[in-house]
Amino acid sequence: MPKWPVPKNCRVSYPVLLLIFALLVSGLQSHGESVAPSNMITYPDASGVYVFDGSDFTSLYFGGMGRNPEERKQRETFSPNISILIFQKWIAGPNAKIDSIKIRDWKRIDETPLPEVATEKKPVENHPDMLMLVPKQPLSPGLYSIVLRDGSEYLFGVESTSEEEFWSRMLTERPDSWRVHNHLGAVLYMKGDWKGAYPHFLKTVELNPKYAEGHNNLGLTLSMYGKNAEAIEQFEAAVKIKDDSAIDVNLANAYEQVKRYDDAIKTYRHAIELNPNNPSAHCNLGYSLMQEGKVEEAIPEFRKTIELDPNMPEAKSDLEKALQLKQEKGEKF
Repeated sequence: MPKWPVPKNCRVSYPVLLLIFALLVSGLQSHGESVAPSNMITYPDASGVYVFDGSDFTSLYFGGMGRNPEERKQRETFSPNISILIFQKWIAGPNAKIDSIKIRDWKRIDETPLPEVATEKKPVENHPDMLMLVPKQPLSPGLYSIVLRDGSEYLFGVESTSEEEFWSRMLTERPDSWRVHNHLGAVLYMKGDWKGAYPHFLKTVELNPKYAEGHNNLGLTLSMYGKNAEAIEQFEAAVKIKDDSAIDVNLANAYEQVKRYDDAIKTYRHAIELNPNNPSAHCNLGYSLMQEGKVEEAIPEFRKTIELDPNMPEAKSDLEKALQLKQEKGEKF
């Protein structure tokens, strides 16, 4: 199948790959008991999630999906004997619920819910806005995530070489796990290996036809190869299963590619109903409105996009085009 480049402007599809993040780790460290910082340690001064290995704190990135690969290579792997420092708004305040903060073990992915690692939650002396999670037992090699009470996840590895290696090894052990196929497909997709991702997403929906994210991910991969009709079928299957703003945006993007702008506009609007703060939906809606000649309606969508995400350059350039078209239109009368 011929490759199909990602569309320009704001029309880049945002995959819904549940809990799939890029993680590159290397090296091993010595074993021993899990450690907690002493009073002699200098604590981080920036809010975040950190791994403490007995001497230093290493910041973890939220999710990590889509980050610069060279940046990810600089991240360390960790020994089984670590502590996790949470320095966030989730710790301070009268409504903080520290019991909902947990560590998940991704080797047990097919268990529902994903099992938690037993930890001790310890306050940090003189730091009421910090919390230390200390695993009760050394962590076995694999992939883990720290889950905060708002559902956000921070991934880290223990004696692992890469996330692709981890999920490939898991697949040899569980060849009929749709979850493992989906995760491995996501890792390959995010590194640009769409050909490698395709059979895993296809297997995901074969094993679990009711998994909306699997249909979505298969649709994204088909889109990358210009298989627009097949992609739309997968996105439509996904939204029938799950009413989701991100999946709606992907479906609308696919409509846009075949110039079904009316369908795209309706779907983007529905995505915004579900999540008014989705900048991609606002930006892409503005683009489709412009294609239909509805410049006046497009302008506020681009402005809303910039308000939500000032770093989205496509919205700024499209807003400039829309304002120019409006001015030219006014000069004609």
